[in-house]
Amino acid sequence: MALTSGTVLPNLYGLRFLAAMVVLLGHGWQNLHQINVLVPDWPLFQKGSIAVLFFFTLSGFLLAYLAQINPDGFNIKSFITRRLVRIVPLYYLVVIAGFLVLLLIFPAFTGEKYLHFSLLDGLPYYLFFVPNLAILSLPEPFGGLYNLWSIGSEMQFYLMFPVIIMLFSRAKMRLGFFLSLTLLWCCLHEFALNYPDPLWARFLDTIPFEYMFCGAFWGILLATGDKLFNRPSRWLYPGMIVTSILSFLLITTTTLDTLSGLHWWLPWIWGLLLYFYAQRPIRFLQARPIVVGGIVSYGIYLLHPWISFPLRWLFLKIPFVASYSWTIYLLLLGILSWVFAWFIYRYYEQPLKTRFVSNPKRL
Repeated sequence: MALTSGTVLPNLYGLRFLAAMVVLLGHGWQNLHQINVLVPDWPLFQKGSIAVLFFFTLSGFLLAYLAQINPDGFNIKSFITRRLVRIVPLYYLVVIAGFLVLLLIFPAFTGEKYLHFSLLDGLPYYLFFVPNLAILSLPEPFGGLYNLWSIGSEMQFYLMFPVIIMLFSRAKMRLGFFLSLTLLWCCLHEFALNYPDPLWARFLDTIPFEYMFCGAFWGILLATGDKLFNRPSRWLYPGMIVTSILSFLLITTTTLDTLSGLHWWLPWIWGLLLYFYAQRPIRFLQARPIVVGGIVSYGIYLLHPWISFPLRWLFLKIPFVASYSWTIYLLLLGILSWVFAWFIYRYYEQPLKTRFVSNPKRL
């Protein structure tokens, strides 16, 4: 059973992999600081949160695009099945293993306390897909469970998405509504920033739906643009160049960090990037290791914190390894996370997709 990217927008698998690597580098940089290993404070190592926002935009983009091009119309049963099979198995595996390791196994070996809340206090948040509420309500630390907050945000978006798609059947209606929702959510986000203390305001900051809605807008425009207006191809390559430059500046420099109102302008940069890059094949982004990395990027994101635990132990316990400093750690973290995610996808996720979904290529 070979890994395959299917036939839908293969460039986006490459972009997804690159974003996963930025997240991994960011978490690796944080981990090295925790064990007092000297590591450069390069901007690239501090852009993990921006890469997560890219994933939110990509999610809305792909869901809306696939819903729009489906000749049979939107099928809510198929949508729910695909999302559950795509998200739940690996998510629950990480949740169960995470609580087992952090509450029982690690404390038994080290005598340290890795979670400051009980199983009964924490597990319900994760089982019912509100880990983003858990990080606001429970005491830190969360260890390898922390990054699951974004999966909760994704699942909450999935509850809203079918309602919008089914209520607004025509492309123009969907475009207008997703545009309105993007602007509305930006306003809500702005309002919450002015009241940072209440729980509802902090929770709103963990569900940046403006990125999903904006991505959905561009996904529908990609699917129906030729029908709505005469899309001029002469803007394609200039658009790719401009969005590429902006994206490069975002993740490698602090040039754009001084701009206020991130939630107002960043969704449009990510949305335009996806819109342009989805239209023409880019050889680099379709290289086999990068495409496979994009396919298993969900696993890379969920599993890399657990790869980091033994690596950090090596740095603390074995002077020879520590002498190579941060470069060997980040290199091993990236390679091992890729390999482990591929293994889990090949022997756990993909068999489930094949069993429960008629066309697993379009998950």
